[in-house]
Amino acid sequence: MEPSTLRDPALEWADDAGASGQSWGERLRSFRLDRLRISRKDFAELINSRARDDRVNVACSERHVARWEDGDVYTPSAPYRSLLITLGAPVPTPPRNPHAFDLPPTPSPRRQ
Repeated sequence: MEPSTLRDPALEWADDAGASGQSWGERLRSFRLDRLRISRKDFAELINSRARDDRVNVACSERHVARWEDGDVYTPSAPYRSLLITLGAPVPTPPRNPHAFDLPPTPSPRRQ
C-alpha cells in the first residue's frame, strides 16, 4: 500500500462529499450495492478483470474495496482511479493542488 494513500485528517477534501452529501467511500458503496448489486469480493474481481483486459498490473482484493468504502484510504492509487473511472464508479475529487495526490501525509508533531 502506498503511504500517500492513507487517510490524513489534515486533508479536508478527503471526505469529498458529493452533491448527495456522502463521502467518496459512501458513494462508492452505493454504486456497488445499488447499481451493480454485487459483493465487495465480486467488485474486486470486476476491477481485476478490467485490469487484465487493459493490461494494468493491480491486485485488488475485497479488503481494498472495504478500506475505500470505510474511509481508511482517502484516494486509491492512479491505476485504481483509472480503473474505477473506466467502470463508471465514483472517484474522489482531486484537491486544488494537483500534486497533493503525490504528497506523503504530514507527520503529527510529537508531544514531549
